Amino acid sequence: LIAKGQYESALPYFDTCQMMNPGYYPPEISRAFCLGKLRKHRQVETFIAALDTTRARDCLIAAAAYAGLGQIEAGITYLQAAADKGEIPDYLLVD
Repeated sequence: LIAKGQYESALPYFDTCQMMNPGYYPPEISRAFCLGKLRKHRQVETFIAALDTTRARDCLIAAAAYAGLGQIEAGITYLQAAADKGEIPDYLLVD
C-alpha cells in the first residue's frame, strides 16, 4: 500500500503487526513514515519527541518520520546518529 501512496489504508496493518509483534520495530518505522506523508505534523512531532534518540533504533524511526514529512536533512541527521551508534539499516539504498 505504501508503494501505491495509500498511506491512510496502510496504517491499520502496521498497528496490527505492532500488536502481534511488540518487539519488532519495522512496522513502527513504516507507520511513522506514513503519518509524515499524510502531513500529520503535530502527531509526527509528538511521536518523535517521545522517542529515545540515544538508541539507534529510535534514531531510525525518527529518520523515517522526517523523510515522510519531506524534511530530508533532519532525516539524514538521524540516520547518521543511528550509524554512529552502530546501526545502519539494511533497507537503506545507496547510490
